[in-house]
Amino acid sequence: MEEQYIILRDEFPVSEERVKQFEENKGLKLPKDYRDFILEYNGGVVEPNYPKSEQLITEIFPIERFYSIQDIEFGVIYNQREISGFVEEDVNEYGFDIEFDKLLFIGICDRGNIHLYCGENGYGEIYYSNYSGGLGLEKTGLASFSELLNSLTSLEEEWSFDKNKPSYKNWKSDKIFTFEYAFYWEEDIKEQSLKRFEEVLSYYGNPNQVHKYKEKDVVGYYLNYPHILKYLINSGADYPEQLGKVNNLESLKFLVSKGASIDGLLNATRNVEVIKYLVKECGQDLNNPFEGKYPLLDYTNLEGGYSDWSRNNQYLLVQSILELGYDLNLEVADENGQSVSDRIKLLEEHHKMYMDKYMRR
Repeated sequence: MEEQYIILRDEFPVSEERVKQFEENKGLKLPKDYRDFILEYNGGVVEPNYPKSEQLITEIFPIERFYSIQDIEFGVIYNQREISGFVEEDVNEYGFDIEFDKLLFIGICDRGNIHLYCGENGYGEIYYSNYSGGLGLEKTGLASFSELLNSLTSLEEEWSFDKNKPSYKNWKSDKIFTFEYAFYWEEDIKEQSLKRFEEVLSYYGNPNQVHKYKEKDVVGYYLNYPHILKYLINSGADYPEQLGKVNNLESLKFLVSKGASIDGLLNATRNVEVIKYLVKECGQDLNNPFEGKYPLLDYTNLEGGYSDWSRNNQYLLVQSILELGYDLNLEVADENGQSVSDRIKLLEEHHKMYMDKYMRR
């Protein structure tokens, strides 16, 4: 059967020795078809990516990416911590006759995760877990990784596979942009996290190349992650000429030490500690406009589809600014004549409504 899919590599290849080491560390043996896939591609993005087969006994959301060996190993540390707990609970409580430690995370979907079982009672079978409105851990009915690949089709009704002209012909992975979650974790994994980030970045090369889907470069995306930001800048990456929403004080202090411009940042930030630093240490003035826009009007902006939670955070930010005791001009008004003072009153009404609706039950 001719393959009806194409794998788009998004990481450096892996060696036979590296795979053996992985198997030894995990205490398992990978099925041959999956092992061959890892040795040839080491994970990657597949096109098309929607599993559909008569063997399937559950729906699987489109597959965003197959993990590399490094992803799987590092997954024990980062975002799979919480999901792993849910999966282990399902294995133990819902009659799955398998060993949890031999159920690998091998890919992530639009919603959920793909798993490969490497133990007895179903060696090589594919599982799917979905804890975002799904049923948790499920057997898929697919007996092997090859069956999963051969089940792939497109959600497009009139789709047809053309290996010479794949729809992702000019595809560029956004994997580097997905690594921010690794840096939410404790101090003890910071060094491991940074090493993994360095591995991924080395594949993509230029951290200042703007990604066509994210509309910003790697540095711009990680402005509020000081450990990543410092690594990138100290490794020779450029910071943006005009900073975006820097809401992390440590990041801001580092950028200022490197000579970055803070023009307009007082309007963009939504962090009271950053605002205090800009006013007290950098001589910025909350009453002065930047390119015709006043910071206080930006903080109290009432346009757009804000959620109740976001609108309440606006109120809390403004109250924190008022408590700083600065001499503020609350009568500055927008083009419709609505002053900052008027807006604060409306935000206060929303806050009272928010408290009644969500906090006083």
